[in-house]
Amino acid sequence: GGLGVSPDGKELLVSHMILTESAATTRDNVFWGVLMTSNVRMIPIASLRKLDKNPIRDAQTNFFGDPGHAAGDPNALVLAPDGTALVCLAGVSEVAIGRFRPYAFSRVPVGRRPVAVALARDAAMACVACAHSDTIALVGLAERKVTAEIALGTMSSLGDAEEGERLFYDARLSLDGWFSCHSCHSDGHTNRQNADTFGDGSYGAAKNVLSLLGCRDTGPWGWNGSKRSLEDQVRESMRLTMQPKSPASEADITRLAAYLRTLDPPPCAATVGRDAEAIERGEQVFHARRCASCHVPPSYTSDKIYDVGLDDGPGGNRAFNPPSLRGVTHGAPYLHDGRAKTLEAVFRDAEHKVPADLPDDELNDLLAFLRSL
Repeated sequence: GGLGVSPDGKELLVSHMILTESAATTRDNVFWGVLMTSNVRMIPIASLRKLDKNPIRDAQTNFFGDPGHAAGDPNALVLAPDGTALVCLAGVSEVAIGRFRPYAFSRVPVGRRPVAVALARDAAMACVACAHSDTIALVGLAERKVTAEIALGTMSSLGDAEEGERLFYDARLSLDGWFSCHSCHSDGHTNRQNADTFGDGSYGAAKNVLSLLGCRDTGPWGWNGSKRSLEDQVRESMRLTMQPKSPASEADITRLAAYLRTLDPPPCAATVGRDAEAIERGEQVFHARRCASCHVPPSYTSDKIYDVGLDDGPGGNRAFNPPSLRGVTHGAPYLHDGRAKTLEAVFRDAEHKVPADLPDDELNDLLAFLRSL
């Protein structure tokens, strides 16, 4: 979420979240911060310079949020010369102010979704940019409160999609504010990790977090294709993943789905240096190997589920809805549990619907075509 350097120049501070793949999205796991935590990690810069050493081993990890008062989506941070730190808690629209040694922080409500912070020259005041209220909050470090708020313009009325965008980044939709939709679907894309969300009706079989970019065209939704509308998918995610204190309103579900429909597909890989002939040959391989039977152009998915020789172990599932291949180069790792770290591994290691002895030239052409989507 954010980077900063300690006043003495000896530590790098990184704000981030940790998702525990082995923890299902039960109410207890969310409430106690077992599923998702908000952190600032302090890494000695000297350790970063040692290429033969894992710098995380020397890091100090600080946690924000407690049961009943979590701190989803920590974002930008800054440190004053005296060591006072300010951390934007974007998901809950607050700024944490305090020190890491000894650890003591106060939390100050600001505008919606604080995403940037800068100190005044005398370090007595911080300016906090709040993206979803179009304001700058002036926060006094001594008073630890907002002393003034500057509007960046007249706020116009928002449509469903714009309200849905606000909701997407708002961790307060989850139990006690532990995480937002954005926490797993970073800016609508994916955090590239696995999560056990019960989305396919299973327990103990964490699934790769899918990108939501272009999802308006890729129904049905969910790894098992069980949701026939985006509204159904959002409603189920709100209930089983976010674990809110009270059910999400139908108005909020409508708004979130409207926002998701605005998300364009991810772009294809860079066009520089592409081999047009290899792409054309790869497209022929794609159809000859019947990849298009499941990944049907132009969305490169279909509305069915298929047994492709994989299973999710304790989940008991063998049939999956094929993810769209548009912008597939941005989607690593691949397959339902992220077992394939690269596109080549999808075919070489997981042998995804191609023979193990697929010739190198044929595979290279196929990969060139996939990277062009």
